[in-house]
Amino acid sequence: MYFYADLQSGDQKYLAKELYGTSVACLKSWLRCITDLRNRCAHYSRLYYWSFPALPKMPRELETSPNRKLFSQILVLKLLYPDKKEWLNKVLIELKAIVEEYENDISLRHIGFPEDWYEQLEK
Repeated sequence: MYFYADLQSGDQKYLAKELYGTSVACLKSWLRCITDLRNRCAHYSRLYYWSFPALPKMPRELETSPNRKLFSQILVLKLLYPDKKEWLNKVLIELKAIVEEYENDISLRHIGFPEDWYEQLEK
């Protein structure tokens, strides 16, 4: 996150546009969100019923309202994921399996998952 933020603005614009098809502001917010998510996971911190400090900025073409819950962080992870085929065929399948395994023990609302969460992460 800091490495990107320290780049010259022209380089930031180029990377945001060419690699992710987005704006500098969006990419900065995504990197901040992913940093927060990584830190929580790396330190075995709770994700359930947790509000993340950073609110991701979403591109206009995504018809979703971001929040500070886990789902928005996962949506950002999807946007940054370099291999879209692997996202669909591995990551999303494993996430769905985890959600199904614990669906009787958790409330998806507490982690910010909308009813159409799978479809949103699949698009």
